[in-house]
Amino acid sequence: MRVLIRIMILGIAVIGAFITYLICAKILACISVFFAIVGISLFVYAYIENSGKDKLGGAMSTIASFIVIFMPIDDPKDKTIQLAFKFADERIEGLKEEIYLRDKTIEVLKEELARKDLPTWEQVVRDYLEKGKLQEAIESIDTNVSDEEAAQKHIRKAQLYITNFQFTEAEQHYKQAVAVFPSYDNNFAIAAFYYRLNKLSEAITYYNHCLSLVTLPQERAAVLHDMGCIQYKNNAYREAEASYKGSLKIGRELASKNRDAYLPSVARILNNLGVLHYSKNEYSEAEAFLKEALKIRRELVPKSRDAYLPDVAMNLNNLGELYRSKNEYSSAEAFYKEALEIQKELASKNQDAYLPDVALILNNLGALYYNKNEYSEAEVFFVKTLKIRRELASKNQDAYLPDVALILNNLGALYCCKNEYSTSEAFYKEALKIRRELASKSRDAYLPDVAQTLVNLSMFYQDDAPNKKLSLQYAREAMEVLGKCNHTPTVQEYLDDAKRVIEAWN
Repeated sequence: MRVLIRIMILGIAVIGAFITYLICAKILACISVFFAIVGISLFVYAYIENSGKDKLGGAMSTIASFIVIFMPIDDPKDKTIQLAFKFADERIEGLKEEIYLRDKTIEVLKEELARKDLPTWEQVVRDYLEKGKLQEAIESIDTNVSDEEAAQKHIRKAQLYITNFQFTEAEQHYKQAVAVFPSYDNNFAIAAFYYRLNKLSEAITYYNHCLSLVTLPQERAAVLHDMGCIQYKNNAYREAEASYKGSLKIGRELASKNRDAYLPSVARILNNLGVLHYSKNEYSEAEAFLKEALKIRRELVPKSRDAYLPDVAMNLNNLGELYRSKNEYSSAEAFYKEALEIQKELASKNQDAYLPDVALILNNLGALYYNKNEYSEAEVFFVKTLKIRRELASKNQDAYLPDVALILNNLGALYCCKNEYSTSEAFYKEALKIRRELASKSRDAYLPDVAQTLVNLSMFYQDDAPNKKLSLQYAREAMEVLGKCNHTPTVQEYLDDAKRVIEAWN
């Protein structure tokens, strides 16, 4: 029987690889999918056959081991003046948010199902999960009831669907939970669900419901913080600042009574306020908030190094970005390098989780040396960044291909400054090709990036490798693309530069 199962797994892998080959006609992609499916399938099979382990803990650990956690807004926007070398803050990719949501849901499930006072129906769910039977666990929950636990059954079912990336089904059960029992907890659960999936208008609706239902200060602080994050994403900086500061005031009061429980939240709000003021070019305020956040996070590290060291690294990176924007390069370099050493340490223990952060800081160091006109040093860091990001994208294109395009765009700018025009042109065009592909799948998310590279190419053919026809072609296409984008300060800046290129030729 086991031999038969292994043959079936291998057959599925072969069929999956063959279909991938037919779709994308890339042999390397075919091989990658083949070994990925075989490896994961055999891993799962081996795990299922191992009956001597703690099944619940093992099942959850197995799932969680494939998760990469990405914090939502810990990295501030870059303010480099030169258009050809603008560095976007890391855009929260949909897939990364889904993975983050799934990971956090798994943590909640592990904690809640470990309780000893579970009702009978939840014991059944736990038993199925211990055996690795997720679908059976879902089906065991009868939500066609009107008992006191109906809402909780909908919530639990939604959580189980999330662990299987079935977000449509999860959404339906969250809505039903709120309909059955519109409590603060249930409204907050669906609000957080929408927030993580970047459905911001839906999230705000439910967070507003939460504000009318809060009974505890920590509840209000949590809602205000998340609303601040959404308002920041929507460029509503005044509203975001008010929300963050309301959350911070409550957080400080709570931390004065229980530092261990609430100080980490205070640090995060301070960091986010720093990012917000940085985005508004209010550097003094940004520096004060970021430094206070860093001070708290350094104090927390001795209590739990694994929990708080990543926050320290991100805080250091944010300060590096701030000082680079202020042209205080020696301070920026010191913060970046300390952040890099920490991220390398973290990646040595968990490469999948922290390698993207290593790449981020390498990229920022490259940007720093670029700003200092130290192009050889910048090239070293950019090339290292590109290597890591290509490696990551080979495993997960949806999550990491945007980062590949970003560094290709940066390398185009760098080689242009080094007068290596053919190399610069090649990098720009590869970046444009990738960004076009991304925009074809998610227009709103990636059209501004397409426009950025189009403008870069229009300027390249204007100033560096003069070609009136190509320069005007790219500038006009950029304007056409920007007309389809949501209007933001960055979009306006790209528009202005595209117009300048056209006016210069005319």
